[in-house]
Amino acid sequence: MFNALQFVKDYNIDYRLSGKNISSGMLGVCDPFSSSDTNYHGAFSLTHGTYYSWHSGAHKLHDVIIELLGVSKSQAFKLIKEYSTESYTSEQISTKSRFVISDEPLHACHRNFLRSRGFNAQYLEDKYDLRSDASRLIIPVYYNRRIVSYQERDVRFKFYKSCPLEIAIMNNKDIFYNLDNVFGDKVVVVEGVFDVYRLGDNSVCSFGTSVTTSQIALLAKRFKKVIMFFDPEPDAQKKAEKVASELEMMGVDTHVEKDYCSSCGASDPAELSQSEADKFMSL
Repeated sequence: MFNALQFVKDYNIDYRLSGKNISSGMLGVCDPFSSSDTNYHGAFSLTHGTYYSWHSGAHKLHDVIIELLGVSKSQAFKLIKEYSTESYTSEQISTKSRFVISDEPLHACHRNFLRSRGFNAQYLEDKYDLRSDASRLIIPVYYNRRIVSYQERDVRFKFYKSCPLEIAIMNNKDIFYNLDNVFGDKVVVVEGVFDVYRLGDNSVCSFGTSVTTSQIALLAKRFKKVIMFFDPEPDAQKKAEKVASELEMMGVDTHVEKDYCSSCGASDPAELSQSEADKFMSL
């Protein structure tokens, strides 16, 4: 997460933490995208590190830094890396006392669903602490060995749902699934949890193809080598290339894997055979 408070202090940017136009949990600045703004209509979220202007709308973090400091795009991404932290503060976590998650074990419908996709249901239940709630498969999201959120997969109606932000200890889009099972300075980034289940340790999922600035900064802080392994469809590959480009500007060695799934006749990493997945992870 981008530490906006430390950033504005270090660069002597005028800011306010309270007052007119400044909501709770926000850091107000004069919007750099509006030359006439003198009333702090720009706002950094102190809990998510994002930026929004009441004059000009939402903006990407690197664009805000470019406007505020007049630096290049590559310099802006390096500053995002420098001012990003991996975890929320204890104060932020302590406010999430309403977080609850089911502790029901998997039932036959969930195990059958996993087996139908070629997985060892008992292995996944044990390794990833999978749980259930009626027809929903509950997937706990761990960070530093603590459950901080979850994702649901309804095995009857085939939809995903994330833990509501108002009760999540951490936003799924600030972190990655399976980070605690990455060992070393190299990681494979995939779209979804079932891709992780196929690839195993040293792979993480970004909960979709839209990777946030907080997630990119986390990768840059923690890893020297990142392999983007999104689905082979053009839109997913385009987004993988964008993430790789931004990581490169932060000094991370990156590679976008485009052909492996197609060469194996799979539409995504989860559809690889286990031997194909193991071979890819050993490369």
